[in-house]
Amino acid sequence: MARTNKTTRRTCRQVNSSVSITPTSPRRSQTIVDTPRRTRLICAAESTAGKLPRKELFKAYGVSESTGYRLLKSKSTRRSERIHNRGRKRVLAPYQCDAIETVENASFQFAATSHYAIARAIGLDNGSERAIRRNMAEYGVGTFMAQQKKFISSTSIEKRGIWGFDRRYWHLNDFKRYKYSDESHFACALQRQARIHRRRGTDARNAPKKVQFRFKRRNQVWHVFAYIGWDFKSKLHFYTGSGAGGRLTQVDYVTILEEVVAPNWDPNWVLLEDNDNAHGTRGDADNKCKQRRNVWASVGNLILQSRLI
Repeated sequence: MARTNKTTRRTCRQVNSSVSITPTSPRRSQTIVDTPRRTRLICAAESTAGKLPRKELFKAYGVSESTGYRLLKSKSTRRSERIHNRGRKRVLAPYQCDAIETVENASFQFAATSHYAIARAIGLDNGSERAIRRNMAEYGVGTFMAQQKKFISSTSIEKRGIWGFDRRYWHLNDFKRYKYSDESHFACALQRQARIHRRRGTDARNAPKKVQFRFKRRNQVWHVFAYIGWDFKSKLHFYTGSGAGGRLTQVDYVTILEEVVAPNWDPNWVLLEDNDNAHGTRGDADNKCKQRRNVWASVGNLILQSRLI
């Protein structure tokens, strides 16, 4: 039987030079960011535009710069353009969330009220309290502990400014003569720190409508008096006044002046009080504290005159 022509192995193993066999790395996959994080990032970028650098914003939300810029460029909270029919629908639209936030920024009382109460008051209670709270959190308005500050009236602020303006040319030696006295009060129970609704950041925390001012508490049971000055500190004097709740009265204050202040007092010193009612500095009527000050002033002048002589 005659042999037929067959393709040899060498012919089959010839390499086709037109096909490149250089290995190529696959394309790097994009970071997948879920829809809630996309929503929060886009809303935060809109609210902090021009106030917070983008790098800090991306770092706060845990995304890289390339991913963050890609999400902001897309302007979509979805990962694809197709219509999604999965997941829970939003109860509040963005403009409705903005309306609730505007009301909460109007005053501290509204900021300390629940989202659901505000939404119900303006007719936007389309869902449950939990759903409205979740939608507001996705919009960027969270719940935080309020910053507390001591309340100072506008009259006191104006008087302090005038006092400092009148003494703007004083030197350090001019202030060394003054001794500043004050009373402190301690409570045995805590005052509740309010929880308010606001956005993240120091600007929102220090906003005047988001600050909780501390007024005088009724549960204060420990009272202490002291006075300080340049390179000087007096001892703490604990007392229980004869007023309501152990408050200080003018009779008690005169006793403190005689027993605590007078023994170590220098005639060259000037005592600056905080204008409390018990100090007897308000009004033009005569009282025991003013009489005692007049006696001290006359004695001080006599001592100064004797030293000069």
